[in-house]
Amino acid sequence: MSYAQARASLQDSGWQAAYNYYSPGRIAVLNSIEKYIISKFWFAELVACPETARGLCHFQFVTADGKTLTITTTNNSAGKQPSIVYWEVKPAKIKLSQPLAMLRQDNPYAEVRQALINAGWQPVSDSYLSPSDRDRADRSGYPELQACSGTGLGCCSFIFRASNGQKLRVITAGRNSTLYRWSIEEGR
Repeated sequence: MSYAQARASLQDSGWQAAYNYYSPGRIAVLNSIEKYIISKFWFAELVACPETARGLCHFQFVTADGKTLTITTTNNSAGKQPSIVYWEVKPAKIKLSQPLAMLRQDNPYAEVRQALINAGWQPVSDSYLSPSDRDRADRSGYPELQACSGTGLGCCSFIFRASNGQKLRVITAGRNSTLYRWSIEEGR
């Protein structure tokens, strides 16, 4: 099975990209295989493609309950679609206090936000924001807005907290502010 077919099936089953290859500083350090994969296929869940004779790449996904799936592929720089050579599922590292089944990539942020609030997650306003980020948060009507990038995918970061102190970081992308990725962190 090609990686693209497996990826589509995984996403249809609720798995989401667990890694953001487009995070600040990462694009500048791409090796030749990674540049090819990103420019040809736009797989944001790409973790790394070590430059070895084997030409392997590693991708990572996560479920709403926190399980992770790492997939290793080959044929990454041969001009062909990557194909799966190995995969591994690991249990959740953090037990979620509130289910996150409503988090689906490409859903509008307004819908995601309301679903999170309905599930008991509370928006968190950060008192340490820069004046420009505080102004952006005030104008958006989303006090949980932490920061937005002015380049690339136009990502914005939002923070929510559960009653047990777990923190949820939601990342949106694009002009339409759709869900791009999310991560759970222990309370701060």
